[in-house]
Amino acid sequence: MKKKRLTLLSLALALCLSLSACAGKDARVVSNAGAEEKKTEISLLTTANNTTAYNALNSAIAVFEDRRPDVHVVFEGYNTGEGSKNLSQVIDERIASGQINDMATMDVVNIFRYGGAGKIADLTDSEAARDLTPLARQDSTVDGKVLSVPLSMVSFGTWVNMDVMKECVLELPGNWEEFVHCCAVLKEKGYQPIAGTADLTKLFVVAVMGDIYMDGDTDAIIARLNTGEEKISKYARTGFERVEYLINQGYIDGPASVLRKPKDIKEHMEKGEGVFEMHASNLLNPEELSFEVAFIGVPGTHGMVSPMACDRRFVVMADGGNVEACKEFLSCLGSGETLETLSGTFGLLPAYRSSEKSMKKDDRMAQVYDNIEAGRIMLIQDYNLVFEQWSSLAGIVDPMLTGASAESQCAAFDALQMEAVNGSK
Repeated sequence: MKKKRLTLLSLALALCLSLSACAGKDARVVSNAGAEEKKTEISLLTTANNTTAYNALNSAIAVFEDRRPDVHVVFEGYNTGEGSKNLSQVIDERIASGQINDMATMDVVNIFRYGGAGKIADLTDSEAARDLTPLARQDSTVDGKVLSVPLSMVSFGTWVNMDVMKECVLELPGNWEEFVHCCAVLKEKGYQPIAGTADLTKLFVVAVMGDIYMDGDTDAIIARLNTGEEKISKYARTGFERVEYLINQGYIDGPASVLRKPKDIKEHMEKGEGVFEMHASNLLNPEELSFEVAFIGVPGTHGMVSPMACDRRFVVMADGGNVEACKEFLSCLGSGETLETLSGTFGLLPAYRSSEKSMKKDDRMAQVYDNIEAGRIMLIQDYNLVFEQWSSLAGIVDPMLTGASAESQCAAFDALQMEAVNGSK
């Protein structure tokens, strides 16, 4: 029976991925709804654009249905593409019409929005939530409630072309000064040091904001930021100034960076558009590249820092009618079978304590593991702050690529903070 289920799920996966390549204005939803009948059916909606995630979900579903043969999981892969609705829009429409799935993957903005409206079930007492690592639990908790659980964790940091680094007799940088030295040598040798992109240049600011979490007085700092007693620029200014410096030195080509999309990092690096490029640790498969790579942190004020985030956040809809069965299914995301599926993917980090010791490590991420061990890590979004940071920062940092100053963008970040502070009173 298990073999039959896996075959059906594999066929559904193949259909999802083949359709995702041709998604257009009317992207379709595909699913494994034709699988064998079960007494109870629970549905999961997610995007159809990640083979690893689908394989892992197949494993989790197989484990769950062996535990609960009376329940069948129907999982739908929504195909997003140029000109089509994104998953958030589909979820909005389904919630408005009362046709929402039992479970869905959501971004942080929607978790805030629908969690605050009582549309998302509280997972705090679930087995999955209890198994989360401390950092994954923190990144899944809003107003004291665990509202989502992830498939895994990822790090945001710097992809490095090691062939060029070796040619220039350079070691991986361990702090800002060493990073700048590498940039200077690379430029002197005729290389563009950093392939900057729209949206992710902000990581230089995010890493510096790690001081909020690494200087030992985090709760008091957050309290002062939430009342406006302290301005966020106090903790972000150095990051803005560093971006300005990198642009002025020609280490980041501002106009070219505006035109680059983060998702095209492989193309950028293959073309030699930069030796360093910022993105998530799981974005590239090193085996598919024509050069040797390493993945490291981002220079903060405490050496290289590794910003972290949950990857693929699963929520249970409060009005879905099968909340308890969904909670039980989510506990299978941390199973050995699911971990085995994920372990072959570069850049994924454990989200569950039960899998922390089992997940394979790759030497090309050695600096990230060292950062985790030493506590040089932070979340890209802190839910304890009254203002949103991660998404908003792109719109504040990116204008610097076309000439905005560090001073003006610090003021813009302060304004965003104060708008939220005043709105919360």
